[in-house]
Amino acid sequence: GFSCALRYAEKFPDARFLFLWRDMHDVIGSMNRAAVTQRFFRKAGFTEKVLLGNEKLRKACDELRVKNRLVHEVDYEDLISNTSQCMTEICRFLEIPFEPRMTCLEGADRSAISGVEREHHAMIRGDRIHGQRRQTPVLSPLLRAKIERYIYRWKKRYGGNWPNYPRGLPEANQEPAIAELWRDWIVYKSAELWDKVVIVIYALTPLALARMWRSQIRPRIYPRKYTGRAEVVS
Repeated sequence: GFSCALRYAEKFPDARFLFLWRDMHDVIGSMNRAAVTQRFFRKAGFTEKVLLGNEKLRKACDELRVKNRLVHEVDYEDLISNTSQCMTEICRFLEIPFEPRMTCLEGADRSAISGVEREHHAMIRGDRIHGQRRQTPVLSPLLRAKIERYIYRWKKRYGGNWPNYPRGLPEANQEPAIAELWRDWIVYKSAELWDKVVIVIYALTPLALARMWRSQIRPRIYPRKYTGRAEVVS
């Protein structure tokens, strides 16, 4: 969860924390592409969880810094555009030697990545780290406007210093209204609660029955080919 960092800080007093940020347009756009073939990303309230969760993660990062914990922040956009420098800084922060092979994907072990063969993981299957390929836009005007209202809110709160990407102020030039913030918060908490309920259900359901249910729904939710129509997150 987005609040794990503070729990880990209490449990591991010598831990070092690495925060990776990314432009929310790309984060939610990637989610929408993934939702075409993965049911996990179609869950109700996923957009609200990401937006509000990003705020919680920022607050956790700030709190760790106030407590003088070891924190290092990296932007995804910098990581893919200047991989060598970013990885050198990360290694210096972790006090481990820098290995040049970290800057490429050739020979990388991808066995831990679920669904690596799917369309939204296409770049992971390559051997080079590079900028984003050209992709079909997946954000509706309403969803894009919502994201930009939150980005404006964060940039205003942090004096334009966070998030680093996108660089300038969004076109919206307004924060989410109080009513929108309350609605999103309710959706966010409801989604969190449902995730906990699902864990309990799976804990109590016989494994054979759970597997049978998943085998029934999987063929209906995983189309074979990405169509580009991915506006599936509220």
